[in-house]
Amino acid sequence: MPRLQRKGFGSPDEMHVQKFNEKGSKFRCVPFAQPGERYSSILGGHADVLVEQAGDIKNFLESKQMRPVLFYAEKPQVGYESTPLASKYGVTLAISQFRSIVVRAGTDAAVVKALSAAIDKVAKSDDFRKYLAEELAFADSYIPADKSAAFIAGELATIEANTPKNAGWYSTRSASFPTSTEPTSPSNPCAVAGQIVYFAT
Repeated sequence: MPRLQRKGFGSPDEMHVQKFNEKGSKFRCVPFAQPGERYSSILGGHADVLVEQAGDIKNFLESKQMRPVLFYAEKPQVGYESTPLASKYGVTLAISQFRSIVVRAGTDAAVVKALSAAIDKVAKSDDFRKYLAEELAFADSYIPADKSAAFIAGELATIEANTPKNAGWYSTRSASFPTSTEPTSPSNPCAVAGQIVYFAT
C-alpha cells in the first residue's frame, strides 16, 4: 500500500486522495503538519507520494529531487503541461488553495474600499505577476473583493459536498460569517478584502 504524505486528517489534501481510493486505489495517508517533515519523509524514502502545492516545493522540482506526477486542477500548469490532471483518471475534485486578506466585520466601508483598491493595484503590478509565476500560481489567481464571497461560498459548497461522513471528518461554519471554514466567534466575524487563489495540489 503506497504511503502518501499530506497535511492532516480532514484536509482538502486528504479529500483529493480519498477520491482516488474510492476508485480502487489503496493510498494510506500519513499526516505531517510541518512542511519540513513532509519533505524529508518523501526525500528519505519513508513515504512514496507527497501531496503539496508545487510552488512550495519548486526548488525540489527544479533540482529533480521530486517530480510532479499529477495535478489536482482544472487546467494544466504553465511549465508542466505534460503532467496529467486528476480528471484524466476520473477524479474531478480540485479544491483551490487560497489565501484571503480580511478585516473585522463592521469595519468602516470606506476603509474596506481603500484597502481593496490598494490590493487591486498591487495585483495588477509586474512584481505581483512575477511573484505568481515564481510560486507556480495561475496568472489569473487574484480575485477582487466584490467576487470573493461568491468564490469562497463555491469552494465551501464543494468541500461540504465531498466531505466523507466518516468519523473524524467535520466541517464548521459560523452563523454570523457563513463563509468560514473555521469556528468563528459571533462577536468577531470578518469581511474579505481580497484574495489570491493558488492552483490546487
